[in-house]
Amino acid sequence: MLTCYTPLDNPTAHSYWLSITIQHARMLRAFDFHTVKTPDSSHASKLKRLWWCCIIRDRGLSIGLRRPLQIPSNAVSNNASLLSEADFGKGYSNLFTLQETAAFINAFNRLFIMFFHLAEVLEVLYPPWNIPQSGSSPLPPWQERQRRLFIAEKHLDEWYYSCRKPSADTIDQSPNARSLFVLQKLPYMYY
Repeated sequence: MLTCYTPLDNPTAHSYWLSITIQHARMLRAFDFHTVKTPDSSHASKLKRLWWCCIIRDRGLSIGLRRPLQIPSNAVSNNASLLSEADFGKGYSNLFTLQETAAFINAFNRLFIMFFHLAEVLEVLYPPWNIPQSGSSPLPPWQERQRRLFIAEKHLDEWYYSCRKPSADTIDQSPNARSLFVLQKLPYMYY
């Protein structure tokens, strides 16, 4: 929650809090949630939710602030399992109906997939800072960057057209679930 906090006297506070959150998630090995072997599966689910939230917030701040990603795209598996209702356990919401909760999870996953494909674009536009070897360019050749952008554009277009299909997410929302509308439209605004 503190990654959304931006006081007037410190406009970069959200990046600071995100860096701390990502560091703690790395120390907990949240990126490795699928290998956690515990009798209680809720621990792995918590790590998975933490890692996905870090990734989404990192991508959102990278777009908004035009800065490099803190979690590189190669740290996110292409076949990573998306969030499901099982990751939240029973009775995980006192505010939303089961149908609204399923719609929230679906919208969150849609946003995650879009950010997964958008990471390539962000890494080309705002490359991570690396110390260049003497006599070499810190950036890959233009042809390589252009190829990555074309592939990312193709994947983003596929994502967009798959999301445009009618879905069960268009439900009558309770007053508590008005934020569902924003979360459902947010990926299209980024796109």
